[in-house]
Amino acid sequence: MTKSPLARCTVRAMTESDWPAVQAGFMHSFVTHRPPQVWAWRYQWHQPHQAGWRGWISQAPDGTVAAFFGATVHRCWIQGQEQPLLIARDNYSHPLWRHHSGASRQGLFVSTEQAFHAAGAQEALLCMGIGLDRRARLSTLLNVCTPYHKGHWWRQSLPTPSPQEHGYAIQVLPTQFAEPTWNTLWAQYRQGLRISLVRDREFLAWRFDDRQGQPYWRFALWSITSAAPVGFVVLTPTEPGRAILVDLVLPQAPQAVRDAWLQITRWLRDRGISHLDTFIGQACPAHPWLPLLGFTPVAPPLPVQPVYRCYTPLDFDNDYPFTLADSDLY
Repeated sequence: MTKSPLARCTVRAMTESDWPAVQAGFMHSFVTHRPPQVWAWRYQWHQPHQAGWRGWISQAPDGTVAAFFGATVHRCWIQGQEQPLLIARDNYSHPLWRHHSGASRQGLFVSTEQAFHAAGAQEALLCMGIGLDRRARLSTLLNVCTPYHKGHWWRQSLPTPSPQEHGYAIQVLPTQFAEPTWNTLWAQYRQGLRISLVRDREFLAWRFDDRQGQPYWRFALWSITSAAPVGFVVLTPTEPGRAILVDLVLPQAPQAVRDAWLQITRWLRDRGISHLDTFIGQACPAHPWLPLLGFTPVAPPLPVQPVYRCYTPLDFDNDYPFTLADSDLY
């Protein structure tokens, strides 16, 4: 009896030697070309392997990667301690194997994803990300992951900038997240969080480096009364006239928030940006500010869905301050 295509493929953990085959499969599966230096930065090849990335593949007999599921490893803050978490990054099924991979409950992609999570449960607290609707629906149906319901997409139509009429309580400056004082901000910010990805200097400098393959507009929020930043805002341009708010930490004082946002919206309008989109979870401390800053809820601008997989009992929906920085989308 002839073996099925699934039986002829090997599902296993990746090794570093598999990266060329994974990258070749990616180029067959997407129209996006990704230079080697972007792969290296996104998957933290500059860091020790045990703290950098995890990946599982389904490999065909000829060496082709038929399906891939990859993630990067980071630190999670939970109840005063740090534990590993995973951010789901790229995943795909090769076009030559797609009819065996993506649409079936017993397909190669599902088997690869299930094996990835079975291994992840041995070393991490949770895995999260934002994936394509069709992938997320299938994974949810098979109880591989859980859809995240406590977040929403928002949009702001930026007002025409008005002349500056007064001084600001907050100074908004470009940043590369290189200063050690970002660790001070994280130490303060985490006090109001139950669970969070650790947003210290090391993470911010890596996550919002242009070597991710995405151009970022990074702003530090400074107060004259503080020796450390009181917040930050990170955006990325998309199509002409539009940008995405990827991540933010805002100060606690209402006037400081308003002053900071006035400066940022003026900067954006001066560069032709008229609409700003974002996705933020309800547990994010900045979430209540969105309607006050002029954001309104909208349908997802892309066919995607946020999902997560907890490897230990957690109230992710109500406790995790999800933003787009907790995903691979931007």
